[in-house]
Amino acid sequence: MLYQLFFLFAILASSCSVFASPMDKDGWLPFELQGGIVTIDVEFEGKTRKAIIDSGAEINSISAGYVELKKNELQFGEKIRLKGVFGEETTALVNAIPVKIFGHEVELNDLAPAQLGNAILLLGLPFLQNFIVQFDYPNQKMRLLPHSVVDMKKIANVEVKKSRNRNLPAIKVELAGGKSLWLTLDTGNSGGLVVSRMLAEEQDWLRDQLVLKHSVSGAVKSGQVETFTISYLKVGPYELENVLVTIPVDGEAMNIRDSHRSSVNQLSKGTSTNGLLGYDILKHFVLTLDTKNWRAHLAAP
Repeated sequence: MLYQLFFLFAILASSCSVFASPMDKDGWLPFELQGGIVTIDVEFEGKTRKAIIDSGAEINSISAGYVELKKNELQFGEKIRLKGVFGEETTALVNAIPVKIFGHEVELNDLAPAQLGNAILLLGLPFLQNFIVQFDYPNQKMRLLPHSVVDMKKIANVEVKKSRNRNLPAIKVELAGGKSLWLTLDTGNSGGLVVSRMLAEEQDWLRDQLVLKHSVSGAVKSGQVETFTISYLKVGPYELENVLVTIPVDGEAMNIRDSHRSSVNQLSKGTSTNGLLGYDILKHFVLTLDTKNWRAHLAAP
């Protein structure tokens, strides 16, 4: 039933319908950037709340604060090991959560409790893989399209693969000097590049850099990071300057390869990633993303 409803969203978008939805005539839906993270309005328990749209999440999530408050009223399912950027914990998935998304009522299952800030839900790959999704970052709008509408194999201009051990999109970028990196394409990451401290030291990025130290929140807990800029990055056909990089402070562990769910049943096929790519790079583009077939297109509006 959930898949049927998502398919209905896509049909509405492709036909430019505005039935019970804030879509414009071309099927675009508004989103809000909160600290660089894509959020949409949903109706939850009769109130307008925020939901994060996160291509770097292998599982959908619900606010851990809400779960703690309502734990005696909720239905729980299987337990999983949830990995955040900082730390991990065992948690039970939450089932039978009614919500209205884009004007349509649906019941969500298999939601992992997580720290989501002021958002009530996080919609990850289980949501996004039902569509080709377009994110117009400069104009803060998105569009959901059926896979049959766009020939992604023909138009893709960025190299994307499935990441190793994860059901997440890995995107290829090039650094100064021609070195390539594979990174998780993460619309839930407010930074630019998030990589290990070891990689930054190998690239000699920390020499003579102005480094700022601050704390950031993950799905499980917060941690300390350092940020600085690098002079060059190429993604697809586009060359960027002064790209923001985030690394953990010395001694801080970050789970930047496996950001969310851990399971002994996952396969090891795919491309090994070295970190995350997020908003500070994506903000320049219209991103068309097909996480079912692992293809993407970037356009500068």
